[in-house]
Amino acid sequence: MTNCDNSGIPYKVPGIIYLGSLPSFARINKIRDVFGQFGTLGRIYLSPAPSRNGKKSKVFVEGWVEFCDKKHAKRAALTLDNTAVGGKNRATSSGQLWNIKYLSFHKA
Repeated sequence: MTNCDNSGIPYKVPGIIYLGSLPSFARINKIRDVFGQFGTLGRIYLSPAPSRNGKKSKVFVEGWVEFCDKKHAKRAALTLDNTAVGGKNRATSSGQLWNIKYLSFHKA
């Protein structure tokens, strides 16, 4: 179930962006905060890194974010792609860049 209820309004095509690399702080809530400022979000999937000892990994490698409107997804991808993740110089994510691609071939 998605958060994109289109009841009572014309149907809008959802847009999906692919997150090629994620900063070390990336969790579902943080990703929702960062990308939620661009529009209404639907589903979020983050792929965990493979674990060596069989335990569930808490580090995520890549993922995707679904927006309820494809215009918002395009704007988020164009705005954040190849920009600094942010943070202070001593933070672990200070030297990392967002690697974001809009998936144009996705059909709802």
